[in-house]
Amino acid sequence: MMAAIRKYMLPLILLLAACAAQGQTIDQWREIMLRYQEENRIIDGYLKDTRKERQTTESQLKMTLVRIDNSRKIVTSLDRQISERNRRIGILNGRIRGLEGDQKKLRAEYADMVYAAYKNYKLNNFLLFLFASDDFNDATKRVYFMRRYNQHREDKAAQLKGVSDSLAVLVTSLGGELADLDKTKQTRTSELSSLRKVEKEHRVVADELKKKERTLSSEKKAKEQQIAAAKQKIADLIAAEARKARSETLSDTQVQYNIQLTGRFDQNKGKLPYPVGKGVIIESFGSSADGKLKNPNKGVKIAATAGSQVNCVFEGTVTSVFALPGMNNGIIVRHGNYFTVYTNLTTVSVKMGDKVALNQKLGTIPAGGDSDNHYLHFEICRLNTAGDPATHLNPALWLHR
Repeated sequence: MMAAIRKYMLPLILLLAACAAQGQTIDQWREIMLRYQEENRIIDGYLKDTRKERQTTESQLKMTLVRIDNSRKIVTSLDRQISERNRRIGILNGRIRGLEGDQKKLRAEYADMVYAAYKNYKLNNFLLFLFASDDFNDATKRVYFMRRYNQHREDKAAQLKGVSDSLAVLVTSLGGELADLDKTKQTRTSELSSLRKVEKEHRVVADELKKKERTLSSEKKAKEQQIAAAKQKIADLIAAEARKARSETLSDTQVQYNIQLTGRFDQNKGKLPYPVGKGVIIESFGSSADGKLKNPNKGVKIAATAGSQVNCVFEGTVTSVFALPGMNNGIIVRHGNYFTVYTNLTTVSVKMGDKVALNQKLGTIPAGGDSDNHYLHFEICRLNTAGDPATHLNPALWLHR
């Protein structure tokens, strides 16, 4: 009997296991969606604060664009979840139809056997069949045959029960998939509505900023030139630090420490904490403030709440503290063969040569002025053994959100 039940339950278990494996894909897409939803909530808070300033800023425009991009990624995630749900529902429906066919066939067979058993009982055919034996051996064989017949009937009943149980499990699973699909579709509809609203807000902000820039174009141009010069100085400082690191003579202990630190930094790609709490990247790696690629970013611009604390993303040593016209103060921290750079700090809490720990405070970003000043410029570089002293890496691939 158990073998008969296992015949139908084993494929069901394998089917549900396959669905569960595919469910990991849904979980991954849901995690992506939740990450962007959380970032949008942070951006909404910043946008609310910037509106209180009663002036339109470039940061406001950039955060709105990030929010739009996040919303599109959320919709894409929901579309993938819907597609995967539909695929799983199709598999479950196909299996249910197959089991329903098996159930119908087994019911017919079992009904015939029950009817035949009932007729034999009424006519005492079993006793007649037994007493008609030629000898004791023949009677033994007939008893064995009847036992096999009854066992076969019980097996059919067990198979029918196994199919019914399998169907019940699949129907329940299908109901859950359909309910999840309905919720996902509702979320997608809501997200699309929100996206259209934000896109409308973006057009308004962009128009206001365009009008404002006509009167402040010379001021903006001067600011951009100042920031471009500051970024070039950062690049020069990083190159100098890298050349110094390549030429320095270290003890065996220091060499081993750098190797271990480099290895641990390597292992934390995609896991490093944001240097500012609830920060949002509004200028990505390789982009530039004016949207052109003349002076591409070698780091990222992270918008944050005014006066936010800046923390070290990994343990290391402070190798440089410097001032930058247009970007306040900067800090370079070495982590073995890696460097992290933090600029636009109005206060600095460490000095050159300090050993710093993960999440240790390095300083703060500006607390005054408009929202365009409330940001951290952040870079990650890797020391090269030959050629260019250092390679700039995309921080967005290293930071965990």
